[in-house]
Amino acid sequence: MRWQLLTDWPVGQRCIPAGTTISAGEPPSWQTIPLEELPTPLPTSAKALDTAAAEQLCHWHEETNSVAGWHALHFHHTVNREQVLATVRLKKKWPKGQPAPQTTSQIINEASSSPPVTAVKEEKPRSRKRR
Repeated sequence: MRWQLLTDWPVGQRCIPAGTTISAGEPPSWQTIPLEELPTPLPTSAKALDTAAAEQLCHWHEETNSVAGWHALHFHHTVNREQVLATVRLKKKWPKGQPAPQTTSQIINEASSSPPVTAVKEEKPRSRKRR
């Protein structure tokens, strides 16, 4: 995963300049800063340079937390933005994976194996007679 800062980013007492590349899961090099050395989440001014980085950026920033939401996120032109957003929405909706689709016969079998529902009669409170 790789990101590029589009603006300066103040981190503690240092300022990381615009144009700096941040990487995760790659061997360290003089050209990039490892993600492990920086606080997360990265700012919205970080451009995702690959699909995995774009998905991570979307996981860090909630779609509804700001006025712009995910519209403020920047992706490299080779990243399919709509596909990334749809994938992340699906992963956030089903964090443990999508449930298996049920067939009609499975639904009928589950309904027939469940205990019957009995009606409960509610009693109305009796009114007191005043003397």
